[in-house]
Amino acid sequence: MPTTSLTLLERVQNQTPVENGGVVRDADAWNRLVELYTPLLFRWSLKTGLNESQSEDLVQEVFKVLLTKIGAFERERDGSFRKWLQVVTVNKCKEQFRRKQLSITNADSSFDPLSAVSDPATLVEFWEDDYCQQVIQRSMQLMKAEFSEKVWRSCWEHIVQGRPASEVGEQLGITANAVRVYSSRILARLRIEFRDLL
Repeated sequence: MPTTSLTLLERVQNQTPVENGGVVRDADAWNRLVELYTPLLFRWSLKTGLNESQSEDLVQEVFKVLLTKIGAFERERDGSFRKWLQVVTVNKCKEQFRRKQLSITNADSSFDPLSAVSDPATLVEFWEDDYCQQVIQRSMQLMKAEFSEKVWRSCWEHIVQGRPASEVGEQLGITANAVRVYSSRILARLRIEFRDLL
């Protein structure tokens, strides 16, 4: 398990200057950020009415912005990265609709994709509810390789699936207390690495 106390966001933002005037970023951290957010961004873009190919393009556009601008991002309060990512994503989506005048394949011919992207209720629902659920589950999946199968499974069953520690422990051949301890370890790791993103 990594011992660094830097969050994933801090690792992505760190830049090392090189001789030619450029900078080098932590490639592992960047790849982890991409793995974490690609499914979420793709899912959201499909909700706006984009097809799979258009959604892939949108996700790429968002990551281009993140690559160039994330170094300047300053965390001001809890959830500020989520809000910043939301603004970047919505703006890129609107830009894509306008620039390409996309034809949306939707059964309802009165569907206006720009209003769907701008609808405050839809945005709040997705970026508050879906974001947290998706990012937590995805971040746990990304951390899976850092723990033994038994430790991982006990936490997943107890925390994510909501099963009682005693029931999970019995199934895995460990005590209920061990399930709670293992879950606590994984949640502590989650808080360290992903705290700025949740």
